[in-house]
Amino acid sequence: MHPIAETLSSLIDHALKPGFTIDPISKRPVSSPEQPGFLQVMGQKDSRAVQTDIPTVCEMLTLLQHYLVHLPITEMTLGEDLPEIALKPGVLVDDAHKRVLLLVACEADTLPYVAHYVADRIPSGELKARAGTLALSFVIETHGQTQHLIPEWHAAWYVANDPDHCIPVLALQSVLQDEHFSGDWVDLALQRMGVFRLPRAKAIEALRPRNKADAVHDSKPLSD
Repeated sequence: MHPIAETLSSLIDHALKPGFTIDPISKRPVSSPEQPGFLQVMGQKDSRAVQTDIPTVCEMLTLLQHYLVHLPITEMTLGEDLPEIALKPGVLVDDAHKRVLLLVACEADTLPYVAHYVADRIPSGELKARAGTLALSFVIETHGQTQHLIPEWHAAWYVANDPDHCIPVLALQSVLQDEHFSGDWVDLALQRMGVFRLPRAKAIEALRPRNKADAVHDSKPLSD
């Protein structure tokens, strides 16, 4: 296995671990003294929205783990001021900035089988039934002495593998309840996608008329 694949797979294992072990004698679960994984932390949150996102996070992590041994791994810098990447299936890793990007090609009518929960976030049945490329982004953060691989809250679906036909996806809906999150999530997702060098120029262009209309609406004085 590629050394990068081994490292990322280890981080995924930690993220998915249940936070307990089974006692060999009593056969009962016993709390683990190790630092909890990301899914366990989500499960401990007193938020139904966060807990509802757990299956999606699990899906994103397991997809990455699966494709680490089935797709080529490429080391490259992922940053906003760099040229957009080509939509070729693979795993792109930026070790310096702790960013990971998974690109998966899907044939027509297969996206819901490849990524059920992410596909469920796409409202148009016609668009998700098309062939295309799914882009999932991740970051590696250090908390205490432990590194955590964390899925980004957004995803992207490129219909017909066309960089000019980008569908932003709100993969983790609980982000909308975060007090630090404000504004149009589509606009924010497109901005964040730039950090991973994902094609988005046409999507941003298509969003401008809506943003302009919203700005005009907000500037109108309230009637008496």
